[in-house]
Amino acid sequence: MAITLKKISYSGVIDPDQAENQIKEVEATLMELNAERQQAAAELKLARVTLARQQQLAKTQAVSQQDLDTAATELAVKQARIGTIDAQIKRNRASLDTAKTNLEYTRIVAPMAGEVTQITTLQGQT
Repeated sequence: MAITLKKISYSGVIDPDQAENQIKEVEATLMELNAERQQAAAELKLARVTLARQQQLAKTQAVSQQDLDTAATELAVKQARIGTIDAQIKRNRASLDTAKTNLEYTRIVAPMAGEVTQITTLQGQT
């Protein structure tokens, strides 16, 4: 019994559940990271406003140098947090690309048209 295949037709599928779940997991992580980034951006904006306010008050000596230093440090921490989240997003996008590639590996595609007349496999082969 011969099987006729057209070029680029699917000739088989290896269980894609694990690869599909990996994609869902990475997409969920990306959603979380995007939400974290929005929160961090809002906190960064507040830190900038706070530092500007502290700098204005420092001109009239209405706040201590320590308060001004604390506001400047808080701004630097918020900026670093944005950088960390951006790096995590980039890493997770790469993981998503890998997961999508792994999903493609679960689909067996005929590279050219033809007939399969015999399939020889050994025990343990996939």
